[in-house]
Amino acid sequence: MKHKVTHKDRVAKVKGFAEKNKMFTFFAVLLCIYIAVSLATGKFRENPTAEEQTSTSQSEQIEGEEKVDTNINSEKEEIPKWRFYSIDLWILLGGGGFCLIKILQEKRRAKEEFK
Repeated sequence: MKHKVTHKDRVAKVKGFAEKNKMFTFFAVLLCIYIAVSLATGKFRENPTAEEQTSTSQSEQIEGEEKVDTNINSEKEEIPKWRFYSIDLWILLGGGGFCLIKILQEKRRAKEEFK
């Protein structure tokens, strides 16, 4: 019969890995924080904004007087395919909190049934 892996076993394994690989754990946490902040502030974009495109085309025009700005729709902002709004963060936190409460309730219920 195989030994069933419990939550305590998994936690001990993760803590052991984190203790042995402190540098990896530090960079992983740092990367997660950077991604979360980038998504929350909206600076994590694939396409440059219309302002960046306009400034680029103007600088190209200044460098070479012969070049003509062909960007006719410079005022029209391109909508990114995926956008992270600040309300999304609150929805994620609220949903995560609700799920956490339900998980803790189920854990307490399972302990009571076990006794």
